Amino acid sequence: MTTIEQDIKKIIEAIKTQRDEIKVRLHLANAEINDEWVEMGKKWEEMKTKNSKLKASAGDTSTALVSDLKKMGKDLKEGYERMKKTLH
Repeated sequence: MTTIEQDIKKIIEAIKTQRDEIKVRLHLANAEINDEWVEMGKKWEEMKTKNSKLKASAGDTSTALVSDLKKMGKDLKEGYERMKKTLH
């Protein structure tokens, strides 16, 4: 095998290794994002339920409920932003 053939073989092997590593990372990232998506969906549903309770209270707004909704909103926003950054 000539030096040129050896050099090309090394390049191809390095690229193959890099591709394999990226493929594994993509698979793991996909699983992680999917898990986070499911968890964020649960929090979203909980927030909608609490918001319905707040609306049903007809003006008798519970400070704790409002505080919970604001915190949940902040957490959801940050979580979705994290997911969005991961996908870019």
